[in-house]
Amino acid sequence: LRQAGVVPRESAHFTRRVRESYRNMTAEEETKETKPGVVDMKVTTKKPPMFYIRSAKSFFTGVESEGGEKKEPVDELNISGLGEAINAAVAAATALEAA
Repeated sequence: LRQAGVVPRESAHFTRRVRESYRNMTAEEETKETKPGVVDMKVTTKKPPMFYIRSAKSFFTGVESEGGEKKEPVDELNISGLGEAINAAVAAATALEAA
């Protein structure tokens, strides 16, 4: 089946669920700290690539929030995206390498 380009129904359903979960993410869900000093940033097509580039840079420099709360720089940032969001994820990673 896979050689003919036919995707089994279970795989197609799983892919659809993953896409839906990425579409329905809130801003807080887009970035999560899994381990101390390690942050996972999930890139979507809802926001422009520059948003993710600025966000990624701020993770490495540290920022002060509006409430005066200081966020320390992270040691490691994992950037991921699915489908059309891959371009934005690559743009953010490339911008970080150039900086």
